[in-house]
Formats: sequence, C-alpha cells, structure tokens
Amino acid sequence: MVVLHARGPKVSQPGKLMSHTPTITTDSGVPPAPKSYSASSWDMHKWAMGAGANYWMYTQFATIMLVYTTGFKLDPRLVGIALFFPRLVDGLIDPILGHLSDITHTKWGRRRPFLFMTTILGAFLVVAIWMPSTAWPQWMQCAWLTVGATLLFSTWGTYTMAHQALGYELSDDYNDRSRVFAILGVYAAIMSIGGGYYYWTAVQLGNGIHWPLKFAGWEWTLAIPSVGGEINGIRILSVFSAVMILICGFIPVFFCRERFVNANRTHVSLWQACLTTLKCRPFALILLMQIIRGLGLYSAFAGYIGIYYVCGGNKSLFLAAQQGLGGILGAVGAFTMWPLAKPLTRHIGKRWGIVLCSGISFLYAILLPFITIPGRIYLLVFTGFAFMFPNMLAGMFGSSIMPDICDIDELSSGERREGLFASVQSCISKWETSIAMLVSMWVLSLIGFDADLPQQSPAVLTRMLWWAFTPLIITTGVTFFIAFKIPVTEEFMNDVRARLEKRRAEAAAKMAVPGTTRNSSDR
Repeated sequence: MVVLHARGPKVSQPGKLMSHTPTITTDSGVPPAPKSYSASSWDMHKWAMGAGANYWMYTQFATIMLVYTTGFKLDPRLVGIALFFPRLVDGLIDPILGHLSDITHTKWGRRRPFLFMTTILGAFLVVAIWMPSTAWPQWMQCAWLTVGATLLFSTWGTYTMAHQALGYELSDDYNDRSRVFAILGVYAAIMSIGGGYYYWTAVQLGNGIHWPLKFAGWEWTLAIPSVGGEINGIRILSVFSAVMILICGFIPVFFCRERFVNANRTHVSLWQACLTTLKCRPFALILLMQIIRGLGLYSAFAGYIGIYYVCGGNKSLFLAAQQGLGGILGAVGAFTMWPLAKPLTRHIGKRWGIVLCSGISFLYAILLPFITIPGRIYLLVFTGFAFMFPNMLAGMFGSSIMPDICDIDELSSGERREGLFASVQSCISKWETSIAMLVSMWVLSLIGFDADLPQQSPAVLTRMLWWAFTPLIITTGVTFFIAFKIPVTEEFMNDVRARLEKRRAEAAAKMAVPGTTRNSSDR
C-alpha cells in the first residue's frame, strides 16, 4: 500500500473548503481516474471557433492607444482615463453577469443567450468606436471613446465569460482539458495572423498603396489610392471585424450544446458565491499571479518602444515585423502546441508546467533589455518567438486548470459556477490592466512623450525603457516564486472526480424514486 500526499484543498463536508493536505491512498500508488466525459474533437473545434469573435472585439483595444494618440492626436492622459473607466465598470459588472449566467435557465441553455446578444452588440460597437471626427474638440473625442470603449469592453467581457464557461464543460479529463484550450489557442492564433497586420493595413490604406509586382516575366502594379489617413483605414477594417465577429460568434451559439443546463436550482446570493470562489486556494493563487503580472508596464510601452526606439520612428516597419510577422510566428507556435498539449500535461502536470513557464518568462524579462537594440527589430521578433511557446503553454495550463477549480468548488458547494469563476478572473484582470494602463499613459506624458514629433528625444526614450523593463523583471520574478505554491495535481483531481461521480450517481438514483425533488447538485 502506497500513500500519496497531494497538496491542495480538502473537502471535509459540503460547503466547507479546507486548505490542508489530503491523503489519497491506493494499492497501485496512483489514484484511479474515474471514467471521464470528453466531447468529440469536432465539438471542441466548433466551440473554439468562437475565439474569432473574442479576438476581433478585443483587437480594437490593441490599436486604440496608437490610433487615438498618433491619429486623432488625443492627449495620452485622456486616452488613459478613457481606457481606465471601461475596465473599471466592466470589472464591477463581470461577477454579476457571471453569476447570472450560472443561474439562468432557458430552453437554449445558460450560456448561449449571452453569446447571442453579445455577438450582435459587439459587431455594432467595433464599428462605432472609430466614428469620432478629428475636428471634434478633445473632450468630445474623449467622451465618445470612454462611452464606446465601456460598452465594447463590457460586451467583450460578457462574451468571453460565457464562451469560457461553455468550454469548461467540454471535458472532465485532467489531461484532455489542456487539449481543449490548445485547440482554442489555434483558432486565436489563426485570427492573430490577420490581426497582426490590422493596424499596419490601416496605415497603408491611409497612405495609399503602390506596390510593383513581378512574376514569371510579368510586371504589374498594385495601386490603391489613399483613403484619407489611417483613421479612415481603421474604419474600413472595422467593418471586416464586425463580419468576423458575427460569423465566429454564432458558431458556438447554434452548433454547441450545454451539459449542465439544469444546474444551480437553489438560490445562492452573489456575495456568498463570490466569497466561496475566493476561498478556493488554487484559484486565489492564480488570481494573485495575475494581479502581480499585470503590474508590469511593458505591454503598454512595447508599441512605443518598438516604433520610436527600435525602428527610429518607422511605424510601418514595426507593425509589419512585430505585429505582422509576430502573428504568423504565433500561429506556428499554436499549431505546434496543439498535438503536444495533452502529452505535456500528462508528463509534467499543470502545476510544474506553470512553474517552468513562469521561470522562462522571468528569464525573458531579464534578457529583454539586452535584445532591445535600435535598428534590430527582427532580433526582438525572433527572440520573442523563441520565448513565445513557453508563454503560450503557460496560458494553456492556466486556462485548463480552471475547469479543475470548478470541480473542486462543486465538490465543496454542490454548485456549477463556471461563469462566476470566469468572470471573477476576468474582473481581476481588467482592474489590474486598467490601473496599469492609466499609470502607463500618465507616465508616458510625464516623461515628455510628444505624439506630434516623428521621433522622441534620447532622454524620453531612456526613461521609457526604464519604466518598461524594471517593473517587468520584478513582477515576473515574483510570479515565478508564487507558481511553486499552486497545489492542483492529477492525483488530487482524480480523487475529486471520483467523489463527484459518486455524488452525481447518488443524485441520479434519488431522482429515479417517485416523489423526490431536484437539488442544486443534480445533473
């Protein structure tokens, strides 16, 4: 007889979650995995196609800073305020909508009504957000951006919550859950190929295109007249974004089914449900890593450093190399990770996978100041690609551990709260991102950044580098340390799954007896 000790939360009785080490004992030394449900690969792909709607909603925010500061010439401080408010508001309503989706019961399911409405609204808003006139005063542009970004961000957040919650139901298998989110990563990467050239294409349309082409002795010229600036270019592309949102968003709505449509029939208050999620130790550690990681300012400064420091003010070169080529390399990494996701999870486990990837991120942060060199944009791109795969693995492990956390919570509370867990995680992410965005935009103004200049002064660039690299090194180092504390292992989850299946079998037997009523844990 071998005794295994799997660190993690132990459930002593329903509703009470304890944070000490349970003991799991089996004759073979490894807890037997209960028979697990997994959707077909085709079902996983249909769900993952919804990543397209997610991507084309969110990609607008990746271009807002550059377009509104360098195109509309809006003060970076106003842009920071305009982008801070949407995340704050959305972060407040996220848990409400997540809890609402968990307790919603319709003939279409719990998640699909939310996916349907946000797909339509998101397609409209990605076009509307670029409609201000450059002739408007700055306060009007800021007001439009604030309202539009708040509505779009809330719509995107609700769509993401419902889509993620639907994905958590696709498999009960500890290892196969990694494959689910690896497939999701493939579709997100496919979208990023075109999205990587999104702003670059807008700039090219704004300047006009005149490309001489030669092939097999034939010569001709691709000529597209200027559309009147990058703002008009981004407006044209936003219509394409809206079409992609409608196509990709409706696929999981009409072609995916839900498993736990009858869950959560008893009333649990939002406050009580939120407290229960935060008491789950693995979830609390994931949130802590997320918060600390978000305190780094590099992501906000990366575009400006690439354009003004590395590319000497050449915006087209930076966008073509970093975002365009980077998107292609990212897709290559995603396709490589897809077949490796389940075997890697089986061999190293999610806990050690997150530890390893966090350590590599820390190493990359240390190396970043030495590979960010003027005129060497492709050094930055290809070095980033070398470290991209571990980052993608970290995202996959972090996402695939969330269904495990939902199982732990169900064993404790008897409730299925995928929507609430997804929304609380999203809420924390948006708050820390909004604070980092607000701080970075004010720092950008304080260090002397001037959007009207084709190039920034050496002093401004030096200060920008310090503000970008120093917090990144500190935060990645701290998250590397925290990663060692994550307790979820395959052995522990096998035990959780066995207990859940036993409870569900007992509930099913109870429902077969005439005169019995359904409770919150019946499926």
